[in-house]
Amino acid sequence: MRKKEAKNIKVIKEKKEKVTDLFGYVKSQGCNKISSHHPFNNVDAVVLCRISYFPLESYVQSRFDKHISVHELGIRMLKIANGEKLGTYEKKDMDLLKIMMRSPRYMNMSICGFHSHFSLRKAEQFAACTIIVNPKVAFVSFRGTDATFNGWKEDFDLGVLGSIPSHNDAMKYVKESMNHFQGKGFIFGGHSKGGNLASYVALNLPKSLREERFIKAYIIDGPGFRKDILLKGEFESIQDKVVSLAPNQSVVGMILYSPFPVQPVDSKGLLVFQHDVYLWKIQGTDFVRGNFDPISYTIKRWTISIFEDMQVDEIKTTLDVIFDFLQGLYGDTVSDIFAHPWRSLFFFVSGMKGIDENAKTILKKSGKLFMSYYRSINNSLDGAKKLLKASK
Repeated sequence: MRKKEAKNIKVIKEKKEKVTDLFGYVKSQGCNKISSHHPFNNVDAVVLCRISYFPLESYVQSRFDKHISVHELGIRMLKIANGEKLGTYEKKDMDLLKIMMRSPRYMNMSICGFHSHFSLRKAEQFAACTIIVNPKVAFVSFRGTDATFNGWKEDFDLGVLGSIPSHNDAMKYVKESMNHFQGKGFIFGGHSKGGNLASYVALNLPKSLREERFIKAYIIDGPGFRKDILLKGEFESIQDKVVSLAPNQSVVGMILYSPFPVQPVDSKGLLVFQHDVYLWKIQGTDFVRGNFDPISYTIKRWTISIFEDMQVDEIKTTLDVIFDFLQGLYGDTVSDIFAHPWRSLFFFVSGMKGIDENAKTILKKSGKLFMSYYRSINNSLDGAKKLLKASK
């Protein structure tokens, strides 16, 4: 068979590859150990980012010299999890672990150095672990925002304060891990706020570590930074080493500034539900690329405007009032909001009557600003589409 014909057949096969999700990817590609023929890729990074969301507290020690394999973790964790009532994301994580523990690609990876800090007073929520991918590479997985209002409030503090307690936690953690695993190259990754932590560490690593041992950073639908914080980092020197992914209707991943180009991913979800990486579409060994929706561009312009044009004290007071209000309404977690969105919206609107008048004024102002940005961006995109259509 001629080379050209063989190439055409290969292209046809690639086009017909089934669109799947994380579960389908691990099932189909998990038989291939990471090698030069089957290299570590974007989907692998997202899979390892999920590990820090697993309930590792009772299974992975804080020490870096005490390891547990993915296979052994699955045996121990699933034995207990099978008898418990799990939430939506917990169930998905356990389903993923079931496949990973039997997969030659992941089963022999080991996990160590699980650190976790939580402070209601400082609005701090941090967790990370180190995953030994192979003898030469370690992956630091940063946990993103959990289901607590405390964790969500820390996300908003990125816009108010610029730097958050978890930034210091992340930098300290990485230095400890890199010091223990001398000679290994490091990949940093995280979903949601975990992606922000991964990029913060990459931007602020000491020069010697950044140049000699830093391999790559993965930002998975993670919020950005305020401009003043961003300009302190060495983003130009690591541009080629950072992969930033976000769904086509991203909300979290469009908050504030990012120095790295964000690649849009097609998702089966809508708006905030697209934040769930289990809904992201995969074909072959990579995510299906999409196009960003006007709502995502609106959120970026809106958050930048809100957090940079308004007074810090004004925003902070408003956020304190809102989060106190939400905790009084829903308790400590946000799970119920997403489980019953319309009921939650009704309670929220009803309860708004009791909110401080100053906070209410700021909320109305920011709401009007959001809608004006959305209309402007939507009209611009509609105009661009019409021009493109007319030019054909």
